[in-house]
Amino acid sequence: MNEAPAPLAAMLTLSARNNDIERAGILLDSFGRFCRDRLRLFVICPDDALGPVRDAYRGFASETLQPEFLADSAVLAPSVQADPAVRGTVRQMLAKLAFARHCPSPFYLTLDADVALVREWGVAEAVQGGRAAVQRKGIKPDDAWCNAAAELLGTPMDYDTTMDVTPSVLSTEGVGAMAAFLEARHGDWQRVLADQHRDGLRWTEYTLYWHFLRQAGLLERYHSLPERFRHFVPRSIWRAHGIEGWSLDRALAGPGHFVVLQSSTGLPVEEARAMLRM
Repeated sequence: MNEAPAPLAAMLTLSARNNDIERAGILLDSFGRFCRDRLRLFVICPDDALGPVRDAYRGFASETLQPEFLADSAVLAPSVQADPAVRGTVRQMLAKLAFARHCPSPFYLTLDADVALVREWGVAEAVQGGRAAVQRKGIKPDDAWCNAAAELLGTPMDYDTTMDVTPSVLSTEGVGAMAAFLEARHGDWQRVLADQHRDGLRWTEYTLYWHFLRQAGLLERYHSLPERFRHFVPRSIWRAHGIEGWSLDRALAGPGHFVVLQSSTGLPVEEARAMLRM
């Protein structure tokens, strides 16, 4: 008899630039310390970064985390993967969605190098009863990210909350259904999304996913919507002015299991390690 797939996998989009490898080392160490369940982690990076990334984590050992490495040519559509103009955030957003075709589990946790665990965490905090909990945020009617998703999907934006950013948990089947819808509507959906973003239609992977599931009536098939649920602590660091005076103890006073320390703040890697007591 075949074993049922694990309910959750994880994926990390990574480059070899801007201290990504070093910062993601904090993420891996935090999983080694705080993750109580075995988890497959798929690290997705540009083809030319695959060797350096694999070498950097060769010595990583954890009883719970199993890193596996994928070049983004294995995930992205050829029209996108071979285009050097599709880079940075857009490339990583596309990889987060395209990974659904390769995910061995019903759900996957999205990660990047700015994220770390700060308290004990396991699959039960993310997926219960066959549905993944969603961290939400309020939005205004003129929200550019949500309106871009509505335009690409061709249905109205008529809601005042949406899914928050990385880290988050996506349904493999739900992302696949959205990709099929976009393919039927636009053709090569990854190419279209890349081109539209370049031309100013600032969608995100999460606004597309939320909008599609909601308008297709699939949201509560895959997700639970508990009030005040959080994946990451409110006291994350998003801007440089948030670094001074930041305290792990204060962050841990609020809900959530992850912290986000935005790389765009210029926070040095060793300072981030010290702040997180890693």
